[in-house]
Amino acid sequence: MVLTEEMRRTLHEDGCVHLPGLLPQADVERMRKATFEYFERQRVYYDCGMTQPDAFTRVPELRWVLDHPRIVEAFRYLVGEPLVYCHHSDIHFNKFTGWHKDACGHDDFARDPDGETYGVYKIAFYMQDHAEDNPAFYIRRGSHLIPRHEGEIKAFSPKVGDAVMFDCRITHKGEDMSKPAKVLREAIPSQVLRSKVFGALRKINGRPDKLSMFFTLGRPNRFTEEHVAITVDRQNQQNSAGTYQLPADIERIVTEAGWGINPLRPARDFKVGKAA
Repeated sequence: MVLTEEMRRTLHEDGCVHLPGLLPQADVERMRKATFEYFERQRVYYDCGMTQPDAFTRVPELRWVLDHPRIVEAFRYLVGEPLVYCHHSDIHFNKFTGWHKDACGHDDFARDPDGETYGVYKIAFYMQDHAEDNPAFYIRRGSHLIPRHEGEIKAFSPKVGDAVMFDCRITHKGEDMSKPAKVLREAIPSQVLRSKVFGALRKINGRPDKLSMFFTLGRPNRFTEEHVAITVDRQNQQNSAGTYQLPADIERIVTEAGWGINPLRPARDFKVGKAA
C-alpha cells in the first residue's frame, strides 16, 4: 500500500486511520493461525469471548509482527520518530467491547510547557473480512482531543490485510451487544459460561469467528511512561501475574525494528487517574 499525507492528517485530526492492504494476505493467515491455535490451547475467557493480554510474551509465534517492514514503515510515516515499545499487546477472539478510551493517565489531554503532548498509538489487525453492514471497529471522530465520549460516529469494516491505527485517547468500541444480550450477560455469573453461551449463539446465528490483534507504540515522554505503567499493572492483574519482565527475544526484535523500549516504572509512581 501507499502511505499518504492524507492518511497522516486523518490520524491526527480524526484520531484514527484505516490502512487498507497494509499486510499481505499470507501474513494475516499466519497471524490468524497462531491466534486461533493459541486459544484452542488456552481458554482465556473474557467479555463473553476470549482475550490474551501481553500476547507477544505468551504467543511467541506472533512476535514477527513487531518488526514487519510495512508496519515499521507505517508507524514511522504516520506518527514519526522516535518511538518506544509500550509493553502492550492483545489478541481477541469473539470479544465484545462497548465505548471506552484506552487512555488512563491523570492528564492525558494536557500540553507541557515545552509543547509536548500525549503520543501513544495502537495498531489493530482484524484477521477476517468485514462487510460494510458488519463493522469491526467504531470511533467518535475527534474524541482523542477531549476527555468526553463525544463526536461523530465512524465505522470501519476492514478486509484481510487491512489495519487500523488510532490514538489511544479516542473513544472507540468493537463489536457491541444489543440490550437483550446485555441483560442475558448479567444473568450469567461465570465468565466461562458467558463465553460458552455467547459462542453457541454466534454459531446458531451463522456469524463467523472474529479474531483481532493489537499492539502499542508511543513517543518517549512522561505521558507514555504513565500509560505503560498503568497498562502493565492492568495486564499483570488480568494475567494473574505478580510481575512483568520483557522477554529477551522481544527486546531483540524491537531493537532490530528501530524502536526504543519504554522504561518500566510502577503505577504508584504516578498520580493515577481513572480510565474513561
